[in-house]
Amino acid sequence: MKWKLRDLIDIEGNQQLLESFSDVMGIATSIVEMDGDVVVKVRWQSVCEKYHRANPESSQACLESNTILARKTLQDKDIAIYQCKNGLTDVAAPIIIEGEHVGNVFGSQFFMKEPDLGYFKKQAEAYGFPEQDYLNSLSEVKVIPEKQLSRIMAFLGNFARVIASSGLEKKRALELAEKLKRHQIELEEMVVSRTASVVARDNMLNSMDIGALKVDSNCSVIAINPYCELLLGLMPGAGLGMSVKDILEPIKRKQLLDMILSCFRKKSAATEILFCDGKSIECRVSPKIEAGERVVGAIITLQDVTEEFRLRQQMERTQFVVDESQDEIYYLDHQGHIVYGNKAFREKMGWNEKTLLTKKILDVLSRKNIGWWKSQVSILQKVGACKLEAEQIRYDGVSYPVDISCRYVEFAGDSYYCVFARDISAKKILEQNLAEREINFRN
Repeated sequence: MKWKLRDLIDIEGNQQLLESFSDVMGIATSIVEMDGDVVVKVRWQSVCEKYHRANPESSQACLESNTILARKTLQDKDIAIYQCKNGLTDVAAPIIIEGEHVGNVFGSQFFMKEPDLGYFKKQAEAYGFPEQDYLNSLSEVKVIPEKQLSRIMAFLGNFARVIASSGLEKKRALELAEKLKRHQIELEEMVVSRTASVVARDNMLNSMDIGALKVDSNCSVIAINPYCELLLGLMPGAGLGMSVKDILEPIKRKQLLDMILSCFRKKSAATEILFCDGKSIECRVSPKIEAGERVVGAIITLQDVTEEFRLRQQMERTQFVVDESQDEIYYLDHQGHIVYGNKAFREKMGWNEKTLLTKKILDVLSRKNIGWWKSQVSILQKVGACKLEAEQIRYDGVSYPVDISCRYVEFAGDSYYCVFARDISAKKILEQNLAEREINFRN
């Protein structure tokens, strides 16, 4: 899924930060998508809001300045300064996430020197603006000295990199959440499908036996049931007296003959899955032994387990994804006992699989979050899911922040809480650094 920049950044937090910066520097700032969609805007001048952005022709010039002109001017630069198509000055810093230019941070709507009023009078005439009102709005635009401009450019370049870093983290978190959501849906569908498959198979077995045939020591068929005849495509009674290699042609007779002969030699049963014509056939060969340990024949059972085999493979793949997920995933029973934890969770907690089963949710959450858990148990059973930013306790006693998503599910008569926890330590450090930068900047 292709994410928009507004999906990857903290709009409210960046709005507040840019407001503080613009108040100090006296210029307009904004965060803009590559298609010109304005995500954040701060302190825009009235000459732009009231005139340039309000007129269809001059508004198009604004859009081109924020997209085409900005892209051409940057050209692999960390920051660029240029004159917009309506005569004001813009500074643009690119936001690059995983090598893709997804947007820009702008410091804009100012002059580097006193404006040419003659130029703007002609522009007012060209666009039909009331000249004196337009020039009065223009007089509010600040002239930024070169020394102050270098400070503005340094901040915007650093700010764009911070946004890119936090945006990358959010992008990866969203991608992982999407992946986990798809696998969760797939797992739920497989559970439903598996249940239906078991019910259907039980109904089938109630109405007919599993395919079975009996052979003598020479591998000649001496007995065969109707379902086996159906499975092998035989007419009723047609298989009696025939060699097993002749009637089992559809199910890889050499492989099955090898199984029978091996059972005769080892005097023990064997089970294999044979693949034929897109089907998975579970074959079990059991030797028939008489007194004196002499093998006199074998009983062969055949069962079409194509759907079961496919579901088992799908469930194994899904379980592998859950086990190998970088996020911590663990399941609790209705009393809060841990009944499963993936590799990431076990490593973070310092528990092996055996120790994990002796633990409770109270051994995982920090003390300040235990009350939350106790209060949420009954609510979860009603609403089904909840989210929380909490703290968990590592094996060495150190707490760390996590985003928790918890879901209540019922399965096979039991209830469980499925917990997905993502370590957000890096995010917290980034937020702290950003806050410290803002304080230092203001000072």
